[in-house]
Order: sequence, then C-alpha cells, then structure tokens
Amino acid sequence: MVPKMWKKRFGDSNSLRVIAALIGGIFIGFGARMAGGCTSGQGISGGAFLSVSGWLAICFFFIGGIITAFILFGNRDY
Repeated sequence: MVPKMWKKRFGDSNSLRVIAALIGGIFIGFGARMAGGCTSGQGISGGAFLSVSGWLAICFFFIGGIITAFILFGNRDY
C-alpha cells in the first residue's frame, strides 16, 4: 500500500519506496556512527541529566526538523 502523498509525487512503485528507505537508513546509520550516537539517545540522556548541551541539542533538532519540513513541503494543503 502506497500513501497518497508518495503516489502523487513518485508514483505507486513499491520498489522505489524500498530503495528510498534503504538509502535513508544508510545515511542515518552513517550519521549516528559519525556522531557517536543517535539523536534520541542525546535527547533522552542529556535531557535526563539536565545537561545544557543536551537541551540545546533537542531544541536545534526540532528547529532543524521544522525548517526541513518547510523546505520540503512548504504551505501545501494535503
């Protein structure tokens, strides 16, 4: 089953979804390895210890996500 938004932008190919998921997973794994951990671990551990750097990281993760969403999706009405 292909989501409507994906079908509208890329067609209804399941193989393309699998390839995109694999490439995304490779990038996430590479980034987590380079950073020495993942963003979830940074947020949970840093936030739990009330670390200033942990809370700053969480804030910037959200800001980065919001900016990325606006760049990718803009003000589209889905």
